Amino acid sequence: MFKIMGKQRFGAVYRGGKCIVNFRNGVGYTDNADDAEYLKKQGYTVEGKAPAADPDPLAGMTNKELIAYAQDHGIDLTGVPNNKGKILAAIRAVEPLPTPEEDQGGE
Repeated sequence: MFKIMGKQRFGAVYRGGKCIVNFRNGVGYTDNADDAEYLKKQGYTVEGKAPAADPDPLAGMTNKELIAYAQDHGIDLTGVPNNKGKILAAIRAVEPLPTPEEDQGGE
């Protein structure tokens, strides 16, 4: 998350017709690295860094998407309640998250 400080105490900054940051007491926040860079070029003070990528790409899926994923990968969900956390746990029991070494090709 980026912390934006500077020119104004209250209000918002717009870019391309879209609000990119709201200020309260001279401070605003954004997760968008492009918007943070834009604000920096506009003279605002920008602190922080982009949030880390979600380590589990399945976490953003809905129940239906997780069930379809499990079926596509031959994972049996028999007896698993229709609960996102339980379905995800059942999938991860068969297909654990790759470790950072595996992501980088074992280097």
